[in-house]
Amino acid sequence: YRLSAEFMPTDDILVRLAYDDIQDDSNSVAGHRIAPGAVSGDPVLSDVRDTLAGATENASTASIGGNNEFEGDGVMLSIDWHVTDAMTLRSITADREDYTENVIDFDSLEVDDFDAPVIYENEQFSQEFQLLYNTDKFNLVAGLYYLDAEASNDFDVVLGALGRLAYGAELTSYTGGTTKTEAYSAFADLTWNISDRWSLAIGGRYTEDTREADVLRAAYLGIGSPAMGNGDAIFLGATSDYEAEKTFYDFSPRINISYLWTDDITVYAGYSQGWKAGTFDPRGANFVFDFVEDGVEPEELDSYEIGLKSVWWDDRAITNVALFYSDYTDLQVPGSQGIDTDGDGINDDFVGTLTNAGEAEISGIELEGNFLLTENLSLQAAFSFLDADINEWIVADVDISDNVVIQNTPEEMGFLALSYNLGLFGGNLNLNASWTYKGDTSQFETPIKAIDQESYSTYNASAVWTSENDHWLLGIHGKNLGDEEIKTAAYCFGATGNCPSAIGLEDNTTIFYGAPRTVTATVEYRFF
Repeated sequence: YRLSAEFMPTDDILVRLAYDDIQDDSNSVAGHRIAPGAVSGDPVLSDVRDTLAGATENASTASIGGNNEFEGDGVMLSIDWHVTDAMTLRSITADREDYTENVIDFDSLEVDDFDAPVIYENEQFSQEFQLLYNTDKFNLVAGLYYLDAEASNDFDVVLGALGRLAYGAELTSYTGGTTKTEAYSAFADLTWNISDRWSLAIGGRYTEDTREADVLRAAYLGIGSPAMGNGDAIFLGATSDYEAEKTFYDFSPRINISYLWTDDITVYAGYSQGWKAGTFDPRGANFVFDFVEDGVEPEELDSYEIGLKSVWWDDRAITNVALFYSDYTDLQVPGSQGIDTDGDGINDDFVGTLTNAGEAEISGIELEGNFLLTENLSLQAAFSFLDADINEWIVADVDISDNVVIQNTPEEMGFLALSYNLGLFGGNLNLNASWTYKGDTSQFETPIKAIDQESYSTYNASAVWTSENDHWLLGIHGKNLGDEEIKTAAYCFGATGNCPSAIGLEDNTTIFYGAPRTVTATVEYRFF
């Protein structure tokens, strides 16, 4: 639920207060297996959205009672003071926190081959002050921003079958990681309307960002670790134990110039820099990879764009075209891989692999338009074509860029929608149909055919009736009407699929799919 209120103590001051709260008790994280259980022999299910997962009932997740729960809330206070007709001072204060208990069933089987009870906690506070100045000649936004945030994860990875085979008891790997962020920034962005035709926008942001990490990883015999409630667990050894801190600094500028070529056509060109602070992997193992303590370097982006915006066909068509080029340095790439902690040739744990890819480029073109075909019929269209490449990625003095890709970045995307309005039963009926296309995508930086998603199309449709006084809205909505099986995520820890590494004994490669064909009905009443 969400509550909000506005209050004007004077004609020049506006106060907004908002609070929201969410409680989510969704199902545990378990996917569809693509291979039979190597030890249990459990079959591959015919329904890709079905699972044999049983971790919520296993002793492996007793530390959180097999629970799946998310609780989060946040509050925001905004104060606007209209000092003059041209100047406004604004303060935005926000606080948010959440807590999650989650069961991740990596093996998606009833057995406890690869189960993980997980606890996440996050909290953050931010304060922003803005100066807004608007005249016919100048538009200025300037301000100061502060962020104080902390994120932590605690989880056990219980390898039941492997532990019983190797040690005669379940093997548990515990990871506890906390990262803290304290950031300050100052920014300004000014648009100068030089003339009726020309305008120039310049801006910049200076940031100081401090990251702290405290990470502990250790292996135990027993179901669960002491940190997750098993005081009888037998300590085998640690794979990570470190504290680290780094401060990062950056100034990112922006410039854009636009020209009103005719009353209906605007052309523009712009350059901007982007920046993501360096950080530490809260799941990294510094005893295995000593560079984990150094963290990753900031990700930097140089972005160039030129475009054309136009209105034509007697103002019935609006079209936009943009060409862009993005040059990344030290692209931050998250991942994970299995490790062998005891040297027996079998992976008995997995670690985070947050790394920097040296250089990457994304270039492309975006086209979008809105067309009023008749008084009641309209068409919306959007297309993008990308060329995305990692040009350099040095691992152990070897450039692996020819064998990796940028994750979840299709080369082509398209969208078409038709909307028709007509009067019906004293109100208005809106009929909408749409088509969406998405090209081939890779789940991870290394293409893996078994889990990657090939290009696909989806079709949606809706019919919404609105009463004449706008109080009642009745609708029926259909999504993914072609019942497309769309891979949205995956865990790749099995031999099947040629995964980078294997964990557990059951050949644990699982895939998550998006929603099937879905039809819903809605009823809405507006009091005002």
